Amino acid sequence: MKLGRIAASLVSLAMVAGLASPAVAAPVPESNTDGYTDVRADNVMEAMFSDYVTQAPKGVNDWSCKLTPQHPKPIILLHGAYMSTYTAWSDFGPRLAEEGFCVYSINYGREEDSVFAKLFDLNGTGAIDESVEQVSAFVKAVVEYTGAEKATVVGYSEGGLQGQLMLKRYGSKYVDRFITIGGVQKGTTLLGIAKLIPQLQSVGVDVTPLVASIGGQGTNDMVVESDIVKEANAGGDVIPGVQYTAISSKYDGVAYPLENTQFTPGPNVKNIVLQDTCSKDFSDHLSQVYSERVYALLLNELYGKQVVEVPCQVVLPFLGTTDK
Repeated sequence: MKLGRIAASLVSLAMVAGLASPAVAAPVPESNTDGYTDVRADNVMEAMFSDYVTQAPKGVNDWSCKLTPQHPKPIILLHGAYMSTYTAWSDFGPRLAEEGFCVYSINYGREEDSVFAKLFDLNGTGAIDESVEQVSAFVKAVVEYTGAEKATVVGYSEGGLQGQLMLKRYGSKYVDRFITIGGVQKGTTLLGIAKLIPQLQSVGVDVTPLVASIGGQGTNDMVVESDIVKEANAGGDVIPGVQYTAISSKYDGVAYPLENTQFTPGPNVKNIVLQDTCSKDFSDHLSQVYSERVYALLLNELYGKQVVEVPCQVVLPFLGTTDK
């Protein structure tokens, strides 16, 4: 009897110890970035032709970052097509980290078959049906790693379509705020050029294999009326439980037409056109993520209130804000 009581006590202690032991830490999410750099580019062209395109800007993917009551959610930045974490977020990423946010980004959509992929160190060219799974897994992993309830996702260019499709497939379990900058969430016509594809197909000429061989299947997937765009917007472009903000420029020739860069108006939607409040803003597609005006707008959206004034200043195509 005495031995039985001792054994029972040992079992009870083991159970208590098991309950008291800390949970196994979530693994560090795979970002596909190659180290870090302190070097910040002044514009997207400088970033694309730098030696740092595979790296993360300083402060981005800092896995020691801790959420705080002032910054309770991770910010996940999604780059555009033919880009990387560095080329898209060399400016905004470090500044958001310095502001106190925990900032993360993934190089997604890498393929090795297209001409662009072979000539340049590019991401965002692979089939979006596959790369959106990379993005979705990364978002889930970041939320679990940081212990957050949900994340804010910021999608630039193709990143807008990636986020849109992710939310349509998996809902709002891990995301409650989605912000796009020059997003192609409803597809792009590339100033009307993409409209030639269905016209050629109607007479028996399919150019999509040629497009994929040059720019990757992701290029085909971003065109209006593609199967991916249709899936991302089926039944409407917004879902319950998510707050949406679209930041757009009327001079954007890539994310075009303007209405395709915005969300259907509603109580959980804010659409911002840069030129509505500043006629000196000539932002094209590439300059928006190197614009002081866009950064100020983004910061206010992340805080959910105005914390900085949005300056009205000259923003140039390709170069962004030159008087930072």
